[in-house]
Amino acid sequence: MTSKIIKDMLLRFGCSVSVHCCGEVVSVAAVLQPLRYKNKVYVDGDCISAGELGGHYYLLISSPELRLDEYDKEEYVIDCAAMGKSFMLKSQGVYCLGNKPLYTWAILGENGRCEVN
Repeated sequence: MTSKIIKDMLLRFGCSVSVHCCGEVVSVAAVLQPLRYKNKVYVDGDCISAGELGGHYYLLISSPELRLDEYDKEEYVIDCAAMGKSFMLKSQGVYCLGNKPLYTWAILGENGRCEVN
């Protein structure tokens, strides 16, 4: 029930993103949100003002059917036509409630604006 509610919310409020990997393209509904920290030290980090996108990093939330762990993260390119931006995968995971996957999360960096790790 909970996973259906999340999927319905993603379809209703999310935007369409295209995930490119190894010559294949998958389109999914997702929510993208700018991360507001300039560095990886979140406790004493430098917070960016709301609405400022100076960090060039984003949080992606999508349905658990989106798999971002099947290949090396360097193989993935995520495009959002609504934002006119292209992203590279920095890290990812699946949030579960018990043994049931609820959603996939990913940290994305803007292509050409973020360092590759």
